[in-house]
Amino acid sequence: MSKLTARQKAFVREYILLRDAKQAAINAGYSPKTAKQMGSENLSKPDLMRLINKAEEKANEDAGLTLAWWKKKMKAMAEATILDFMDVTANGMTLKDLALVDADKLAAISDMDEFISDNGKGRQKVKLINKNQTMDMIGRHIGSYEIDNSQQDKPTLIIERRNGEKVHLGMTKKDDDV
Repeated sequence: MSKLTARQKAFVREYILLRDAKQAAINAGYSPKTAKQMGSENLSKPDLMRLINKAEEKANEDAGLTLAWWKKKMKAMAEATILDFMDVTANGMTLKDLALVDADKLAAISDMDEFISDNGKGRQKVKLINKNQTMDMIGRHIGSYEIDNSQQDKPTLIIERRNGEKVHLGMTKKDDDV
């Protein structure tokens, strides 16, 4: 690893905090006129990226942000239903005591509101996160789309030359498999 300058070290510290290469470069002492270029250049340097990645891994570890933690949270949010938060009776729905609801499932609530209805009764509104986005994120993470994509036939264009030879464009299979 090459020796880092004081400005590069400062850039790494600032970038980890801000996740904005231009502003990190300015805060590290680079000219505002060249900050965007220098920030991009610094992020292309393997030594700096190793340092940034190592610092981020340590920060995530210190905060308890592991892949297992993320998967547990995503699974709980994907499985949460309105019945986790509301009691259904013949008279309608009432909000449960949220202190008794699994903390991981609480992350599935995107919005809550309390209002007075036309009949003068207090009412609660609970809106859950977008399940499609959550499931899509999980699917991308576990590789379900790669499985689907590998099972699809690749587009193939077969050109027959005048001499009778067939040319397969876009093929991944052997000619005799067609």
